Amino acid sequence: MVGEYSLNPGDSLGDYKIISCLGKGKFGEVYKAEHSELGMRALKIPFGDDSFKRLFNEVFAQAKKLDNPNIVEVYDFEKEHQPPFIAMKYVDGPNFGEMKKPIEINSCLDLMKQILNAVGYA
Repeated sequence: MVGEYSLNPGDSLGDYKIISCLGKGKFGEVYKAEHSELGMRALKIPFGDDSFKRLFNEVFAQAKKLDNPNIVEVYDFEKEHQPPFIAMKYVDGPNFGEMKKPIEINSCLDLMKQILNAVGYA
C-alpha cells in the first residue's frame, strides 16, 4: 500500500505494467515492472509528504549523474504522476536478505569491495 495506492501484478503505472513487488522499506516500495518499449525496470515509489518527495527529487537529480558499475542506474522520476515514482535499471538476483548465511569470507570481501567502490565514487 502506498498512501492511497495499492499496486498489484498486472496494474499499470504510467507506461509500466507491474510484474511484482520486490520489497518494502521505511522510505518506499520497489516494484518490478515492464515498459512496453524499454523492457524491464525497477520502480521505486516513495512514502511521505510533499516535503519528503521534494527531497526525493533532489536525491534523484544527484543519482542520475552517477555512472558506476556498483550503483544502480536511474532513468526517470515521474513526479507529476500519482503516485510519483523513480524508474531504475532492474538488476536480477537475490537481495542481501535472501543471500545464503553465513556468507563465505571471499564472497564477503568481494561484496565489501563493491560497496566501498560505490561509496567512494558517490
